[in-house]
Amino acid sequence: MQLRPRDPIAALAPGKVFVARSGRAELTNTILTEVAIRDLVERMLRPSGRRLDLSNPAI
Repeated sequence: MQLRPRDPIAALAPGKVFVARSGRAELTNTILTEVAIRDLVERMLRPSGRRLDLSNPAI
């Protein structure tokens, strides 16, 4: 999957990873485990000093 640097990505479930292209959400064939999604989000948040709150996971 080729992404531009700022393409929004939504991982809604392990088998439901979407990317927004030209204003439309496209389902990808990427499959991530729940642990992989959590680790990815933690790595993305780390530089900003924010942490993932699983009781309210919307960022």
